[in-house]
Amino acid sequence: MDLSAKIPPKRARIEILPLIDCMFLLLVFFVYSMMTMTQSRGISVNLPRASTASIIREEPLSISVTDADEIYLDKEKVSFGELKTRLVAERAADPSLRVLIKGDTLARHGTVVKALDLLRTLSIERVAIQTAPGETSPTEREGK
Repeated sequence: MDLSAKIPPKRARIEILPLIDCMFLLLVFFVYSMMTMTQSRGISVNLPRASTASIIREEPLSISVTDADEIYLDKEKVSFGELKTRLVAERAADPSLRVLIKGDTLARHGTVVKALDLLRTLSIERVAIQTAPGETSPTEREGK
């Protein structure tokens, strides 16, 4: 009696479950490593202090003009004279100062132009006016 004749030969199978486990493990590894990565342009060092060092702003300075023609400098209400004084100080600290003007839809055009003119007088050239995305309504197009 031949035992090998009664047992049918097994077909070769590719086991997919261990491959799926490996793929998920790799996916988790790459997602975790991407979340923990920081964009470091150099090595970490303790920097020395200098009294003449200038502070570099990461975000632009924000000038907001409300519908009541109130002027705000980075969420702080200021008069036009105070705005000029603060801008002169900021410009002295950072010659490449960036400024973002946010004018309310109902703000008077003259107030926004006055702020723009002040920036040009102080030779601040990196200026942008913030707008909201989307289409304008028919009343805004007609100027009502």
